[in-house]
Amino acid sequence: MLEADYIYLHALYESGDPVRMKGALAEIFRCQKEDGSWSLFPGGPGNISLAVKCYFAAKLMGMQLQVETTALTIVSFTSSGLEMLFSVTVM
Repeated sequence: MLEADYIYLHALYESGDPVRMKGALAEIFRCQKEDGSWSLFPGGPGNISLAVKCYFAAKLMGMQLQVETTALTIVSFTSSGLEMLFSVTVM
């Protein structure tokens, strides 16, 4: 998701328009699936790498994510057999 990369770069270089960065974050959450994960393409399965990337971009923007959002993402990846990998990454 390029919006997460956009946030990373501008957070790293302390540059960028705050309004555009908030817009990028809004787009990240607009693309979030109902189960809390993110997929690489519309209608695709949840992707662990993209979920971590989006979560980290939100944290860089100062968001305090609710437990429900994180729990849904973990449940999504638990059914795919990736629960330990994602649990370790989130913590």
